[in-house]
Amino acid sequence: MGFESLDTAIVAPNTAQVTPEQVAWRNQTLEDETALGIVLHDVQVAEAFASGKNMTNDWERADNNFRAAGLPKNWPGVESQRAGMAVPVVLEAVEKLEPAIMLALFSDKQPFLLEPIGRVPPDALRAKEKLLMWATQLSEFKEEIRKCVKSCLLYGFTVARWGWKTSTRQQKKYELTTDGTNKVKKIVKDYEISHPTFENIELRNVLVDPSLRESDARKARFAVVQIITDASVLDQLRDDPGYKNVPTRDELAQILATNSEAATESMAAGKNMSYRDNQAAPQTEKQSLDPTKAPLEILEWISGDRIITVLQRKIVIRNTESEFGRSSLLSCAFIDVPGSMYGFGVSKLLAGEQYLQTSVLNSWLDVVALQLNPGFTAEQGLQTTSQNIKLSPGKILTGPKLTPIPIPSVGAEALQVLQTSESRANRRVGANGADNMPTQALRTAQGVNAFNEGVADKLQNFIEKFAEKVFIPALEAFMDIMHDKLQPKDINQILTDLDGKAYEGSMLDIYNSRCTIQVLASTKLAARRATTQLVPLLMQLVSASAVQESFAAQGVKFNYAELVEEALDLAGWDCESLIVPASQEDIQRAMAIASPEQVRAQAQSAQQDKQQQNDLEKIEDTGVMRAGIQVVKHVLDQSGVENNLI
Repeated sequence: MGFESLDTAIVAPNTAQVTPEQVAWRNQTLEDETALGIVLHDVQVAEAFASGKNMTNDWERADNNFRAAGLPKNWPGVESQRAGMAVPVVLEAVEKLEPAIMLALFSDKQPFLLEPIGRVPPDALRAKEKLLMWATQLSEFKEEIRKCVKSCLLYGFTVARWGWKTSTRQQKKYELTTDGTNKVKKIVKDYEISHPTFENIELRNVLVDPSLRESDARKARFAVVQIITDASVLDQLRDDPGYKNVPTRDELAQILATNSEAATESMAAGKNMSYRDNQAAPQTEKQSLDPTKAPLEILEWISGDRIITVLQRKIVIRNTESEFGRSSLLSCAFIDVPGSMYGFGVSKLLAGEQYLQTSVLNSWLDVVALQLNPGFTAEQGLQTTSQNIKLSPGKILTGPKLTPIPIPSVGAEALQVLQTSESRANRRVGANGADNMPTQALRTAQGVNAFNEGVADKLQNFIEKFAEKVFIPALEAFMDIMHDKLQPKDINQILTDLDGKAYEGSMLDIYNSRCTIQVLASTKLAARRATTQLVPLLMQLVSASAVQESFAAQGVKFNYAELVEEALDLAGWDCESLIVPASQEDIQRAMAIASPEQVRAQAQSAQQDKQQQNDLEKIEDTGVMRAGIQVVKHVLDQSGVENNLI
């Protein structure tokens, strides 16, 4: 008994003929039988295209080059091995570029900036930024972006997908026991949370429209994503109103317990079954004795206006219009190829350099081995040619005229070839940020920053392209689906959990305000933070009396509070912790200080203090003058006495 025996099973029709009645336009119904035929036909066509273009072999070669697995060979006619050192040129380039790209994309705690379109309340803009940060954290956005970047670098192409799901999580709370022991007990409570999702899709698990001529999956007529899962996922889909025909638990138990339904592999032609070091086992292989853990295949056919989901190539469990009105797939290439969806990656660009360096290095090591363990020649008899004597540890050579075979040194030539190849490889993929920088400069923070900026400058084109095709569209999708899925109470709850207080403005400002999303690449971040140096100058400018009079004449005023908040945001500080609401006592104290009576009293007190200080200074001056007169008089009196004596 298998899935084909279920009442809900749909048998694939003959897709060569489609009647006019089976054609479905937007907002019209598409029969499940026709939908199944479309999915299976598109899978076959797209898989044939990928195989015909040797994409499978390219990905397989990229994996081998990344691992740089070398197979040592023996010397001719003997059992001793020749040099078999692997040179991971591709791995070094990928691991050198990936951190630089990630540093450019996530150069700040908040890796994006919202620019308002039109008049947007600042509080609403900041609330939208916090909602986006909440979405990126729950969707593990940074880690999935890292996987996308590595796929781009290694294979030359990446595919990602955004969506929405409800997850079950646990909340832990600790309380003291009430039995008098004062021990701490843990209380675990399950709760559900709905949030956006973002995931990188392995290239071997996705097929895109073969007629697509650019590296943007959003413009493809269709794409098919393969998901290998188990029966637990079907339990979740059964409760989703968007799915149908999902087998019941009893039907699944009967099918899986008898092992009558093995997982299908619709994309087998695009996957190589070779096993390398650290290579995971195929997803379709059964790894557990638990029948509910048996692998099942789900195919999701995605277009701009429709989603079709097929279980085990037999049952259509979803056939609905696209909920968001557009494709949820995003893609980008490392180096675009004209007229092609796939691009060139580091493996394709540096495979030749890796083979060259491996060959030269191992040949050089073979020459060194021959120099350290040379062969000899010995004469045998009269008028005979010399004979090679094989040398091995512990072997005693005897005979007349034992002559070592001369082996020329090739070290200088080999080093020159290796250095030239390495410089050429770094220049080819943009990883030569430190070519003109002394090694000792990398020991300082300034040197490391200069190196990262040099690499980022070389990769600026790819960073901008990746941001426009993957990074920003994913964040825009997050914002759209949060507006569609979250109610005002949900948004207030999220903001309360993040800031400790709900949003105080109009909630419609968050929904209706329009803004653009910009990526804070390292160069943009440096320019953005450089503007913080202009804040004191701007404060002096707007505080000048002439500017204030001009503002008053035009009927406007300067918002000092907003300037301070923006300056704190630029510096990366938390303005909510530094600018806090004033208490009623603080307000009364400030009003008392600023009242006219208080100001007048302070002025009178200051005037009295100044008058008293002047009087004291006059008294002191008078005393000093009198003391001087007395001193002079005393001196004159003493002088007169002396004259009389004379």
